[in-house]
Amino acid sequence: EMLKNAGYEVKTKLIVGLGGFLSLLMAPFGGAGINISAMTAAIALDKSAHEKLERRYIAGIATGIAYIFAAIFASFFTNIFTLFPVALNAVLAGLALYPVLMTSLRGIALDKLQLAGPIAFLVTISNTRIFGLGAACWGLFAGVLADRIESRQIKLREKNSSEGS
Repeated sequence: EMLKNAGYEVKTKLIVGLGGFLSLLMAPFGGAGINISAMTAAIALDKSAHEKLERRYIAGIATGIAYIFAAIFASFFTNIFTLFPVALNAVLAGLALYPVLMTSLRGIALDKLQLAGPIAFLVTISNTRIFGLGAACWGLFAGVLADRIESRQIKLREKNSSEGS
């Protein structure tokens, strides 16, 4: 959805399939899931990355370089962040998620029904723990559920508008 909202035409199944395949390849080595819905993707897709849509790829390249740098020095960064108070880490995480939240809220304002992102965000920051599962798990579940409901509503809306024509 982020790519579509940014004005790109995308082949969703291909992108999701490729991300899943790469995630499977990297999982034995401790790699995190590979997807384009990372916080930095939202930043790289924004107009602040570049006014021209066709030039925003530069931000994606810069993000990739930053990821490689972060991976090389991951243990150093982990040690630094463990020295910070928990509240400061929570504030930093919230600031990092701000562009993703704003992209979702912008979609809501444009009547694109993008409630899944904010719902996942809010459930995750709630620190809810049910059946031994933490807020991150419930946030993911709530976001996926909201996305499925929204997708169904969009299909019904499209079906009703095509029947009315």
